[in-house]
Amino acid sequence: MLEDLLNGQEKSACILIKDNTECPGRHLLMNWLISLFKRCEKVILVCFERPADFFINWLPLALQKRIVAIDGNSTIQYGNKADILYETVNNALATIDNQAVVFDALTLHIMLRSAPATCTVLHKLAKSERVSQVLALIHSDLHDQVTCDLLGSIASSVVDLQIGMKSMYTCKVQHCRVTGKVFKTTEKFSIDDQFLINSIGPFVESTTPVQSTSQSDPMADLPFNLSLTETEKEARSQVKLPYVKDGSGDENVTSVGRIIYQPDDADDFDDEDPDDDLNI
Repeated sequence: MLEDLLNGQEKSACILIKDNTECPGRHLLMNWLISLFKRCEKVILVCFERPADFFINWLPLALQKRIVAIDGNSTIQYGNKADILYETVNNALATIDNQAVVFDALTLHIMLRSAPATCTVLHKLAKSERVSQVLALIHSDLHDQVTCDLLGSIASSVVDLQIGMKSMYTCKVQHCRVTGKVFKTTEKFSIDDQFLINSIGPFVESTTPVQSTSQSDPMADLPFNLSLTETEKEARSQVKLPYVKDGSGDENVTSVGRIIYQPDDADDFDDEDPDDDLNI
């Protein structure tokens, strides 16, 4: 599903990438940016965290002329209108169709404006006839779960990046088609030295049981033996224990236990009050 979304084979009006400190999503955003040029006439890039040259210089020269960069911070510093970001992007859109809007990160806009105001911007752009796809990134570890779920409800596709190992990453993809059918997959991908994504495929957890390390027997190095052999067990069973009735001896002894007390001459025993000698 991730590869189909990246290549545009699976249609999605609004895509949200959620990253975190341990698994940044800027490399995925930059690869998505190149893929958008293959199917869009123009790309509007709104930068909040990085200058526009950071992305433009990474693109091939033939694609740099087809990108329009907007300083997203200027939409926060000036004016108090909640929809100033939408107006700025909307004015930058050309009269042609098949355009894309990319936000390098919306975390700052969410914190300084609000999550509902950001959702309104994404919703208006995704519904625009001139925009074929909206791509945005947020830092999920800087927002609470309610904010992340609110942004995710606006997007038709959510790519949640997970912690990876070295150059291998995993992500949870949730995609909702126009028909309403929802797909949920967990996939993996790798990044080469040129920060290009490859080896996209389903992530399969290892089902091989972990072989436990052979634990040494703690009784192996003892100077004595704690276990008994069959011969020793048989010899132990033949031993006659004291106070065990084996049929010999006094046969008049009943099986009911009794305590026999024989008072001596010094005892002062009172039949009416046996506990008289106790200090109660």
